[in-house]
Amino acid sequence: GKMHIHEAMPKPSLYNYSADDLLDSIVLKATAKDPRRRYKSAHEFSEDIEKYRSGNMKKKSFFERLFC
Repeated sequence: GKMHIHEAMPKPSLYNYSADDLLDSIVLKATAKDPRRRYKSAHEFSEDIEKYRSGNMKKKSFFERLFC
């Protein structure tokens, strides 16, 4: 029943093999349970989506994905 409240969403790449680590990180940040880990604004979210779509997004380190 309430698994969605307490557990993080699974990575999109588990269901769609064309999704890569960068897309996983965008989606997981957007849906993070802790609001402090989410995008600060829709603008910030859309910037990452546009960077991803244009191929201008750099791959983040493990540390950056966890704490940024």
